[in-house]
Amino acid sequence: MTVQSEEHGFELAGTRSRQAILVIDLVDSVPLLERYEADTIRIWQQFVDEVCAEVLPGSGLKLVKSLGDGLRLLAATAPQAVAAALELNRRMVARNAGRNRDAVLHLHAGVHVAELIESEIDIFGHGVNVAARLAAASAGGEILLSADANEQLLPGLDPPTEDLGDLWLKGLEQPVRTYRVLASTPATLELFGTPTERHALRPTIAILPFEGAGADGLNPWLGELLADELICALSVLPEVEVVSRLSTSAMALRAGTAAAAAPALQADLVLSGSCRQLGEQLLVHAELFDARRCEIVLRLRETAPLASLMSTESPLVQALLSQIGQGVLSRQVDLARRCALPSLAGYTLLLGGIALMHRLSRRDFERAGQLLGQLVERWPRMPTPRAWLARWHLFSVLQGWSTDVAASNRAAHATSQHALDLDAESSIALAVAGSVRIGLSQDVDGGLDLYNQALRVNPNDSLAWMFRGTAYAYKGEGRNATQASGRAARLSPLDPMHFLYDCHAATAALAAEDSERALALALRSMRANALHLSTYRVLAIAQMVCGDGGGARDTVRRLLVLDPMASVERFLRTSPSAAYPMGQHLARVLADAGLPKNSS
Repeated sequence: MTVQSEEHGFELAGTRSRQAILVIDLVDSVPLLERYEADTIRIWQQFVDEVCAEVLPGSGLKLVKSLGDGLRLLAATAPQAVAAALELNRRMVARNAGRNRDAVLHLHAGVHVAELIESEIDIFGHGVNVAARLAAASAGGEILLSADANEQLLPGLDPPTEDLGDLWLKGLEQPVRTYRVLASTPATLELFGTPTERHALRPTIAILPFEGAGADGLNPWLGELLADELICALSVLPEVEVVSRLSTSAMALRAGTAAAAAPALQADLVLSGSCRQLGEQLLVHAELFDARRCEIVLRLRETAPLASLMSTESPLVQALLSQIGQGVLSRQVDLARRCALPSLAGYTLLLGGIALMHRLSRRDFERAGQLLGQLVERWPRMPTPRAWLARWHLFSVLQGWSTDVAASNRAAHATSQHALDLDAESSIALAVAGSVRIGLSQDVDGGLDLYNQALRVNPNDSLAWMFRGTAYAYKGEGRNATQASGRAARLSPLDPMHFLYDCHAATAALAAEDSERALALALRSMRANALHLSTYRVLAIAQMVCGDGGGARDTVRRLLVLDPMASVERFLRTSPSAAYPMGQHLARVLADAGLPKNSS
């Protein structure tokens, strides 16, 4: 088939699709061939034959090109590509056993996810160049990922990665946000409490995105939207904990069972299923899996008009809730108070805006502001987009990116208040308004009051629990802080904003005088996102308290590269903790770590 070029108007031979590309190249192939030509060629040919015969079958990968010293492979997802890269590195290391040091073969590896054009003999597109440049920038045996590839990896299911920030790669006009796959897995941190404690609170339910099918063509977001409606409805129940939508959406790329998803999501119950479009009707099949007994406890089947899913009180969702309640829950839930965005396009824009905002790359951040601003213009009566836009204005100040801090302050306050005016019982609007009040006005008690209101409306709002924990930490109430932070982690174990949860949990641990835990959490937050300024401050404090003065001073130096105006004086002027003994203590520790007294 042919693909139309939007830029030049001519047709290209091939099919366009979004895939993960893995580029593998041989390190220092020229000197190797110069010194050990025959031996290098023999080893490489054997390696390629082994890859084709033993690695590719059943892996989901496709070899699209084999060069003299490299391979180009395609995969449906980044996790498949990363798993293959690790396996190829392992096999090459095995082949190097017993060889002279200057004759060993090492591999470069780069992974990127992008829209590519695939012909019968090759692949084309800018994404191919990005993957190739990432591979070229990697050290021997190292795997580098773009942000688009890294976002498809899930903590606990895939290898951990380390954020290297924005890298300038040869031949590319813009820097590429780059992540490195870590050679070893850091020690697992227990955020969820013991099983006995967790089950004593309430059972945890996760609702996976519904798979879609249909000859008429099914919008790929429809299954996500159905799951989102159910999550919003179930979240008002105080009898259950509901895993956040952003966490369960991260499982959409995984071909697996509810039994496999349950431990990754820390869920006792998992609802999964499919929705099939039959003309104007939507047929839904679902199963409720009990992870404690390893069995399916409920099977659901419902048919309803497709258009009914978009209404504020969807008959389809009500019917599914009724059946779930028969098996697990004690009562029905009113959907009227939880209205999703009224179109699939808007839903996509909202998810994209949230994800891009929390990457904290400047270019992605600006794009997120455009997306959220467009949503507010398109649906001015919806509180959720306006709340996230207020969060965007808050971040612009905290990250030092605002060109007019006073104007950004006003915008954050006004936008969050407008969201509350639209719906005074929107938990996300209440949670964000609290974060704005604390982050920009240092009104900790006022923010706590808003968080408590949010949790009365929705006891399973992970964002409100996270913010509440940090507010308690500012006041030095360590026990309350760690309890709230732990609850937030339980409700959102695979959230794309997990670096933020870790940073807030580290602050709570500092307030509880658990410095080792604070250090471990801060380090994990830093590996996930190396552009979040608050993480640098928390990490430096934890390092100092743990006796690593050299590490703390190095962290402060890196903070000053990103934020040259950082100082103890500015920390005391802007930190909500400054009015409490906790903040005064943190300021002294930061000064000991080398943070300048005043901004230069």
